[in-house]
Amino acid sequence: STTAGTGIAINGTLMTASIFDNLWILDVNKGFFFNLSGTHYNIVEDTRIDVEGANSVGVLLDSIANENTLQRLRISTTIDSTGVFINSHGNELYSVNVETNAGHGIDIGSEGHDNLLSGIYLEGNDINIRIQEGAEANVISGGFIADADTTNIIDDGDGTLWLNPRVQYQDYGIVTNSTGNFTGYLYAGNELVNK
Repeated sequence: STTAGTGIAINGTLMTASIFDNLWILDVNKGFFFNLSGTHYNIVEDTRIDVEGANSVGVLLDSIANENTLQRLRISTTIDSTGVFINSHGNELYSVNVETNAGHGIDIGSEGHDNLLSGIYLEGNDINIRIQEGAEANVISGGFIADADTTNIIDDGDGTLWLNPRVQYQDYGIVTNSTGNFTGYLYAGNELVNK
């Protein structure tokens, strides 16, 4: 579409082992759309994605689009948008940056299981990262999460492992989440953040 805030830039449904490198996607509703079983082993790297419009998403990994890799992405959105939505399993995100204005920087849906998020950078979004009820065994390793308009982290998933991300300018220890509740306490310096 030639109208800003509409259309899909890359419909990767049923693509396998494809590499998307060094792109600039501008003013669409969906940047990358990976959907359905059979959408596996793709790599998106060194890419800038600017999305806008109601329910827009920078990268959507949905409906058994498993084992895909996102690395070194810069995603810009508007308040009614999501940087990355993951509702599948075994995906890996490295150095993905969603900064300023997204409704959700990264949103892991109820079918989002065993995904690895390493070195993510989430700043100034309404909610920086949300892990929905039903999501299981996701790992957040390192990275930076700060200055959300509402809250930095909503974790309603099971078995989430937080490995020392820097949250609100403080180092965090290891925290696991089991059956929807934290099994340990999350501290920023000496301040208790979550129970």
